[in-house]
Amino acid sequence: MLGDPVLWSGLALGVGILLGIHLGPALAPTWYPRVLRAWGRKRNVRIDFVLDPGRRLREGPQIEVVLGQLYVRQLSSIGIGVVALSLSSLLLLHGPHLSESTANSLAVAGLPLLATGCAAILLRGFLDAYRPDGGSPRPAGAEDYVWPVTRAVAWVTAGASVLVPLGAGVLAAGPTYAGDKLFWEGLVAGPLAATGLVVALERWLRSLSDSAQPGDPMLYVWDCLRARAVQILLGFAFVNAVLGFTSARGALRGVALVGPDPSWLDQVTTICWLLQVLASLGFMLVVVQPLGTRLRGRLWPDVPATERIEFGRTIPIP
Repeated sequence: MLGDPVLWSGLALGVGILLGIHLGPALAPTWYPRVLRAWGRKRNVRIDFVLDPGRRLREGPQIEVVLGQLYVRQLSSIGIGVVALSLSSLLLLHGPHLSESTANSLAVAGLPLLATGCAAILLRGFLDAYRPDGGSPRPAGAEDYVWPVTRAVAWVTAGASVLVPLGAGVLAAGPTYAGDKLFWEGLVAGPLAATGLVVALERWLRSLSDSAQPGDPMLYVWDCLRARAVQILLGFAFVNAVLGFTSARGALRGVALVGPDPSWLDQVTTICWLLQVLASLGFMLVVVQPLGTRLRGRLWPDVPATERIEFGRTIPIP
């Protein structure tokens, strides 16, 4: 469990992100182009957004605002997630015991679930097909935006997460655990949110049917935005899985346990810990794997892996 300083810092960081991205455009006219230019320089993007002498986007204010707002939607989902997870953890540490307070149990489990729902709503549009008028089909799929090892870990984690509420139900029906003392909110919300998000992502990405006119520079930008949206949503899925397996470990040795420890307790607790580690590894893979390299290698093979693309320049579409 993270300590208080880390959690309070996370809460402050999340609030700062949300305030900054919503106040920035109103306080500084050049906020959108500066943020876009910084994003474009990242190794997973490599887009050069050219600014005019007034520090505004060369392509004009309309494009500047549209792209800036799309980027803000992604940052908003991150900020909401950091705030919700920090608040949930602080309530878990300092609030009433979960078995004694339904309100605190709902808050601890509900805040991450609410943040996950907000992220899905904010980012769902990035998984829609890109279809300008007069474009030619450009196939794409989940394998183009997610590394195979990350995808495999996501599916294993999602499958194992389903077993958490099912296992809790079986235990609650027996004499070993008192079902009314189990942290049902956490045993259901986190695992099912993780599974549902992984399944939804696969479904959304498998139904892609992009199209674009030859040399359309916006398609590459949309691919980068889509890849980042997938990255954020997978991060939410892994975090929910970690929370679910953590709840399972706590429930196995918590106040709901009646009488002596069952013979299988150590083995099942160890399995939950290993699954928690696997979900944490999946989150780390989402953060560190070079998505830009895979994106260019599969969807943009004619663009060198390390070359920065000037926004507005014609790009050959395979």
